[in-house]
Amino acid sequence: MPERRLPWGFWPGTLPTEALAAVPQLLGWAWDAERDVLAWAQWDPAAGRAGLFTTPLADPARVQRIPDAEPRCRVHEYGGVPVIAGKGRWQWLWIDDASQGIHALDRNGAVHVLHATSGRRCGDLVLRADGAALLFIEEDLVAEQTRLMRLDFGEGAQCRVMAVSDAFCAAPRWSPDGLRIAWISWSSTEMPWESSRLWVADAEGQGAHVVAGGAGVSVLEPEWDTRGRLWCLSDAQGWWWLSRVDAGGTTPLHRLEGIDMGRPPWQLGYRHYVLLPGGAAVVVGIAEARCRLLRLDPDGTHRELASDATDITQLARCGQRLLYLGAGPRHALGLWQQPLDGTAPATAIVGADVPVASEAVSLPEPVQAQGLAGAIHGYYYPPRYPGIHAEQAGPPPLILRAHGGPTAMRAPVFEPEVQFWTGRGFAVAELNYSGSSGHGRAYRERLRGRWGLLDRDDCRAMARALVDQGRAQAGALFIAGNSAGGLSVLNSLRGVSPFAAGLCRWGVADLERLAACTHRFERGYLNHLVGALPEARAAYRWRSPVHHAARIAAPLIMIQGREDRIVPPAQAEAMAAAVAAQGGLCALHLYPDEGHGLRQAAHRAHAVEAEWAFLQRLLAAH
Repeated sequence: MPERRLPWGFWPGTLPTEALAAVPQLLGWAWDAERDVLAWAQWDPAAGRAGLFTTPLADPARVQRIPDAEPRCRVHEYGGVPVIAGKGRWQWLWIDDASQGIHALDRNGAVHVLHATSGRRCGDLVLRADGAALLFIEEDLVAEQTRLMRLDFGEGAQCRVMAVSDAFCAAPRWSPDGLRIAWISWSSTEMPWESSRLWVADAEGQGAHVVAGGAGVSVLEPEWDTRGRLWCLSDAQGWWWLSRVDAGGTTPLHRLEGIDMGRPPWQLGYRHYVLLPGGAAVVVGIAEARCRLLRLDPDGTHRELASDATDITQLARCGQRLLYLGAGPRHALGLWQQPLDGTAPATAIVGADVPVASEAVSLPEPVQAQGLAGAIHGYYYPPRYPGIHAEQAGPPPLILRAHGGPTAMRAPVFEPEVQFWTGRGFAVAELNYSGSSGHGRAYRERLRGRWGLLDRDDCRAMARALVDQGRAQAGALFIAGNSAGGLSVLNSLRGVSPFAAGLCRWGVADLERLAACTHRFERGYLNHLVGALPEARAAYRWRSPVHHAARIAAPLIMIQGREDRIVPPAQAEAMAAAVAAQGGLCALHLYPDEGHGLRQAAHRAHAVEAEWAFLQRLLAAH
């Protein structure tokens, strides 16, 4: 194929818009040990609904869909893993999307409603070893309370409250003998990655007491080993390390400086370690937002298990295999398996295929810059389309992407939206600004009281650094972000800015309005990120771009769902009106029947095409 020369930003693209819009989303998986059968829940953007699929692991190509099952969990708005394997009478249990109750498939193929109450959402299902009882989390939207619940099967199945330990709870676990339970909780003024508590009680919920965690310590993902000892992830030493719970608190199995073994539980069902016989464990080690599988042995040694995945969660042991959700630089998100002993590399069972030719994939390069609070990290993806080169000399236009959260991270993986842009002649930088996870507690804590300031400064610093490194074109720097990253976009455009335009998706524009109107899970989050109201009102107003539209001279495009409960559409509408009132350019696209993010294929396609056309107009005039 002869080489062609085209202007930056006007390349034809290696990933068609239709393929990007139709990328399915894996919601979670479960394994039936008795039958060695796998089930997974998957969101289909084209159909606009979720489905539940199964396959025997001995023959992964034989996939069946369970009729009338639409699994999706909505607890705390972000949901989580919606399906588990059943025992005895039940094949599978899942959270029904419409009712948010618990449904089950029996051995004869009939679907049953096990528990559903209007105004309540269920999640975090876990069966007792004998299959006779179920622990789960129930969020009461009226009482604004999340409770630990128990459902006993048999004649006249009974459901009862086991614990109301705080405003929020998650991660219930049965002990192997079924005589004890454990769970975590946190208050309405905290987030679980700031401060949380690990509780233990008997199987009836009696004698509940805190065994780990507390103010300034995050404990996550409790698990019992076969000897009845309790483990968790604790960041008491500054990193989430796998730790044994004992009378004196928690003791790390290994102290691996610079490595987290977990991440903030934005969703229910995260699992980042498995306990092995003999005191060993396999953990997801995260350093600078890159995941690796590590085997930790009780003699103090550790080794890496080979895997192409660089972002890993929902890790579990299934017989002599490890299964997990993972993605890598050349692999989209999929379900992976590999031998427990690490003698063979991981292979994908479900998903992981990329809709781009291998030679056309833009691969991540680690980048670093100096921010006001210290070094900041990210990943740079150069423009790539085999056979096409830029007409212009010099570096490409850059889209710097600020992730949501803000306590989240961008791993070096095949991200379809990134590849959409790199195949069209843009470089993309995924920035893990101060406050991101995957870099230890101190890095997360940098943003305490400084959200809207430090993230903005980090975005500007990384963009300028990439220009200095010859990786980005000054004058053609664009910033994109969603949700919390949208606030970074808007504030980065205020005043003297290196950015020529902003792409804001369901972004925060008014912090006071967010504090008043956002959903309960994040209602107390702003106390940590900005400060308590009314004392910090001046900070809220100064960091809210809606009050400073006159200082935004760069063009802006905003994408927003009309049914968003996390960042209500009034934020985008107010921001667009404020920019227009000052004579600025702001294109606002509102999408019906969409919440915090776009789920329908047609809306996904329209949004990204609108953004591309928006940037092309700017490049043509540049």
